[in-house]
Amino acid sequence: LCAQLGLPYKRGRSGNQQALKDIRDRLVGRRAIIVVANLETIDEYEDLLRTLRPLASRDTRVLITTRKEGGLAERMSDVFVIHLNPLKEMADARDFLTWHIRAYSNEHSDLLRLERDTNNKKRVQLLLDRTGGIPLLVQLILSDIARSSWDYIEKLPLLFGEALLNFLYEARWNELGTLNNDGDVAKHILVWVASEQSRHRKVTFDRLNQWATENGQIESFQVAVRLLFERFLIVNSDLKQG
Repeated sequence: LCAQLGLPYKRGRSGNQQALKDIRDRLVGRRAIIVVANLETIDEYEDLLRTLRPLASRDTRVLITTRKEGGLAERMSDVFVIHLNPLKEMADARDFLTWHIRAYSNEHSDLLRLERDTNNKKRVQLLLDRTGGIPLLVQLILSDIARSSWDYIEKLPLLFGEALLNFLYEARWNELGTLNNDGDVAKHILVWVASEQSRHRKVTFDRLNQWATENGQIESFQVAVRLLFERFLIVNSDLKQG
């Protein structure tokens, strides 16, 4: 938050207290939304929420997303919980599939040939049945269908929810290992991105280019990034911001 607001930050308890004061002062008179994504990945998330609570006001709201609620509402009475239901209605599913195809087609051009299939009720219903209508699973499997065919769904194991997500990610990781140097470079990029993000560093396309140059992989870089686009939905939204 300090980095985004152009404020200094010093680690430690006293530094955190000063940072909270500085953030509150900076946000006075402004409308702001503080977004905390994937709360389930933070071990001591209750400490984080207690820290953020004083920042919430009439004009400043804190929006949190998590795949595992974990009794959040019971432990924090002033938290307003909204459960996002899976896709069930055919019209909603078609709209979502169309959006995904158009949003990702620049990185994964094979998606475009599936746009007409969004009108095929049987295929769309099969996709919803196998994914439980969970949007991320729908996206990942649709990307696999684009790279192969609709028969791909029939080959999936009978897994649901997180188990299916883990299977899809593991299958993609293993597949990269069969794609020679390009796949190996894609693996190294994923590991590097995870390492950088764990240190709260921005991952931009310029920094990825720099990494590829320093590691002598500039020739495989573009292909490796495309593999990540297609398999892991990693998208470069901005050359400078990443």
